[in-house]
Amino acid sequence: PEDLEPLIFAFTGRGNVSKGALEIFQLLPHKMITKDEIPEIRKLKGPQKVVYGIQLNAEDLVRRKSKPSPETKFDKEHYLTSPQCYESTFFEDVAPHINVIVNGIYWDERFPRLLTKEQMRQLYEKDNRRLFTVADISCDIEGSIEFLEKSTTVEQPYYEYDPITGEISDDISGHGVAMMGVDILPTELPRESSKHFGDALTPLMERLIVAKGSSNAASLQEVGNDLPTELANACIANQGYLTPAFEYISEFLKQRDSAGNVNMNDPHILISLQGHLFDSGLINQVLDVMEHADDCQFEFQQCNVKRKVEGTPEKSDVLLRVSAKDKEVLDRVNERVQSLVDLIVAAEASMQTFDLVIEKGRKKGKAIVKKQKEENVLVLGAGRVAASLAEYLGRSKSRNIVVASQLEHEAQSVANEALRGTPVTLDVGGDLAKLSRLVKDADVVVSLLPAPMHPLVANECITNRTDLVTASYVSPELSGLQGSCEQAGISILNEVGLDPGMDHMSAMRIIDGVKDRGGDIIGFSSVCGGLPAPEAANNPLMYKFSWSPMGVLRASQNDAIYKMNSDVVSVDGANLLASAQSFEAWPQLHLEVLPNRNSLIYADKYGIQGAETIFRGTLRYNGFSKLLHVFKNMG
Repeated sequence: PEDLEPLIFAFTGRGNVSKGALEIFQLLPHKMITKDEIPEIRKLKGPQKVVYGIQLNAEDLVRRKSKPSPETKFDKEHYLTSPQCYESTFFEDVAPHINVIVNGIYWDERFPRLLTKEQMRQLYEKDNRRLFTVADISCDIEGSIEFLEKSTTVEQPYYEYDPITGEISDDISGHGVAMMGVDILPTELPRESSKHFGDALTPLMERLIVAKGSSNAASLQEVGNDLPTELANACIANQGYLTPAFEYISEFLKQRDSAGNVNMNDPHILISLQGHLFDSGLINQVLDVMEHADDCQFEFQQCNVKRKVEGTPEKSDVLLRVSAKDKEVLDRVNERVQSLVDLIVAAEASMQTFDLVIEKGRKKGKAIVKKQKEENVLVLGAGRVAASLAEYLGRSKSRNIVVASQLEHEAQSVANEALRGTPVTLDVGGDLAKLSRLVKDADVVVSLLPAPMHPLVANECITNRTDLVTASYVSPELSGLQGSCEQAGISILNEVGLDPGMDHMSAMRIIDGVKDRGGDIIGFSSVCGGLPAPEAANNPLMYKFSWSPMGVLRASQNDAIYKMNSDVVSVDGANLLASAQSFEAWPQLHLEVLPNRNSLIYADKYGIQGAETIFRGTLRYNGFSKLLHVFKNMG
């Protein structure tokens, strides 16, 4: 209609909510404009061939209460940390000129409202009724749009709000503002998405129907035994109990059942987390830290879980209010949560803490900015693994990664992977004085050198009281340094990856679980292997060298010994590759298995001396051993 032209849509926020709404809007003939262009666009006369859209940032919506100089730029960080210092400009600068608001901003009581009831009444009393529709996708009742007084439904998405009388009606008469606030909008799936989900679920339904599940809360971790992996991972509750991956929900339920957990008179902080909090499991571990802290109470102030965009997971954000009687408890919680954020790299998480100081019954927020301790990490060696290590450890601006290698260009290349990397040329065996100086200046040493060189480095670490990490198995020489390490007060941490790290821990978890239920271990077999995905196994070996190729070749010539059906089987290293057997547990993957070194020593380590079978093996794709055996014979 001509009397509505030009038609201007205002979008607030830059998150997924606003992006999705804007994506649909841009399917129309449209033109995006800026805030400064609105008055000129409003003056246009005659039929328009497009609708106009404006995406508003925080600086378009608020200003400092204390009048800054014209040269002062808007500081978004200050706005987010001190929102009480700002007031809304939306009513003056934007609302009088637009027709539709699509609201997608986060809001809580700390922030100024976008538009209040009183401001809307003033517009209507001045006969400015251009704003006739509000789509509040964030759906904060009486929040940033104060006159969103209730949520709406998919079946009846709009109601009408009369700014003059303040009354609402389910009938749209055209005399007020049409309000939309569907609180379950994210559950509305496109038909093709629903069909895709149905097609993926249907083959799993038979297993779901016949699955027995477990009625014992203590054994919920085994719920996957009766279900396909896809369903087990999605199983939220079983027999009335939350499964381990979803136990964090119990904290939400506690908040519902006991509102106001946090005592505002106790010391308390706000912890803001952003990242892949749920897929990585970070949020579960954060809640575990708070739950197990002495006299610690917490509640969720905000929880935004983002959807995937073109198959890529978007980061979620959570705001937690945490209180305790003792300020030291809060400090420990804060430090442990920060450690989790640093350690769980898959979360790609960031953390911000606000210390809430109580003054005369009122809470006042201030951001904590703690200077991180400077750390020096000495990396010895610049081989294949070193670059990944330097990049991972070097993500912190407070950590200096010193990379030492005999070859200058290798040291430089690896050091470049860190935010703060320092290359050093060093002959470890030929310049002990320089090695000693580097070790003394380091907080920790990471040795990626060949295993026979670790004892030399370990002795320097003992002398200089510096912790050491290696990527090799514990050798007899290193074991012999136990007493010296204890006397020097240092730790030497050796290979703890898949094998023997996760391998041993998962084995002991199963074994202990069987014993706890009164069972005996009569046979134990454990296999593992670092394999590329089938579609990436695109070379004759169907293997990717993530570590030294020479190391792979050496490992393929180790002697092996194991027990099978009470018989002890010994395999000479020269014949190890020829002993590979087909692995039938997952026939679709076409795997083979090789015996892995000495399996018999785990009878005592695992406490399974009575087992008739004790076998540990390495998995490879079929054909690997035969081809590598040919390479070995070729020299």
